[in-house]
Amino acid sequence: MSILLHRLHRNFGIISKDHNIVDLLKPTLNEIDTENYSFALLTSFEKSSEFINFDLPDFIVVDLDNSIEDLERIQKLLKEDPWLVGIGVICILGEEKSEDFLQLAHKWNLVALVDRSDQDSLRRAFRIVLMSEHLLMDRRTDFQFQEKPTGQIVISNDVEMAEKTANLVATYLLESGKIDRNKYYNLNMGLSELMINAIEHGNCGISFSDKTKLLEDGVNIMEHIRTLNEDPEIAKRYVTLDYAIEEDRSTWVITDMGEGFDHKEFMKNNPQNLFLPHGRGIMMARNSSDELSYNDVGNQVTLVCHHYSEARSTVPIGFREEEEVLIKEGESVFEEGEESSYLCYILSGEFQVQVGGKEIGSLSPNDMFMGEMSFLLNRKRSATVIAAKDSKILRISQKSFINIIKKYPNYMLLLSRLLAQRLSRANNAESLPFVN
Repeated sequence: MSILLHRLHRNFGIISKDHNIVDLLKPTLNEIDTENYSFALLTSFEKSSEFINFDLPDFIVVDLDNSIEDLERIQKLLKEDPWLVGIGVICILGEEKSEDFLQLAHKWNLVALVDRSDQDSLRRAFRIVLMSEHLLMDRRTDFQFQEKPTGQIVISNDVEMAEKTANLVATYLLESGKIDRNKYYNLNMGLSELMINAIEHGNCGISFSDKTKLLEDGVNIMEHIRTLNEDPEIAKRYVTLDYAIEEDRSTWVITDMGEGFDHKEFMKNNPQNLFLPHGRGIMMARNSSDELSYNDVGNQVTLVCHHYSEARSTVPIGFREEEEVLIKEGESVFEEGEESSYLCYILSGEFQVQVGGKEIGSLSPNDMFMGEMSFLLNRKRSATVIAAKDSKILRISQKSFINIIKKYPNYMLLLSRLLAQRLSRANNAESLPFVN
């Protein structure tokens, strides 16, 4: 299968003092997409921050070998604001430098760490980012414009690609506040093991005894898989990672193109398996996930990750000084026909929307704002909004909102995107009309 990339023009930011790095990266991108990208070389903090705030890229490239001054300020910028925190980062290292992946992952929203001279690794890193557009888009804003985002990532027979995909997934859930760092490590390991198993045993047909013999003979498994991919029949196989993200859990379904296997024995928690030279992946995945199950054939495995039970919308930095208001169940936030002097940012809870005394829908933190249209257009409220349970909101006055937009002008772009999404869904009769 040839992996089709989304045909959207991409402008990649490269934070580096090395003006030759663009020429270094161009051949890598040309192998993937010859015309739908461009590079912006960012040689200072000012250029980098402007690009991040106003281009809102899905990811950036950080050259650690030729780093700009004030690189720590870029880290702070990406970590401090929930509306920027989801930008993925590919870090590039020189041959003589070494960095701990997990330490860098803590500093950055790390998608991949690659060697400057390793074109294969660079190509894999860019490919997995480009194939994961929708997941990156959800992570970038830290909010779900759909109640249950779904999608699919296609992975070729490449172990390193599987590992990078697992890291991208785990980082997405960590940075969007759905899991803690301990669960991040577990999910990262579990998904990585399962996808590698799907490649090795499913698509490449390497049996348990085959792998044992290869390891005894000192064969590098990753190189062996690359050799097997020289067979066109094996090379055209791929692994799919389908996902569905809900408020309380996410479901990750891994499917390979193999004939399956008897998974029941491997699902047992046999302590003796810990001392085997390999074959522990399924047991490790089972122990590190909340739910794990295979289909009857054994070529598809479903991993379920439970999120925090008391999820709360993350407050963007620009709104953190605004008034937090507790709305008791049954209380109204605003009434149909009243003047609109503020909009509300939803922190937690649920709200009923009524027009003419008739309930027409509900709002939750997934909707982020309520009352924004009448607020922006200086119109009277078009609906009554009542708390369906104890809830919390931020009440933002017109003066505060204008001052926030002056300080964080990128918020207006994100708000515009949110409104466009709502309008699109309303036109398709898939969601609640605008609540003014």
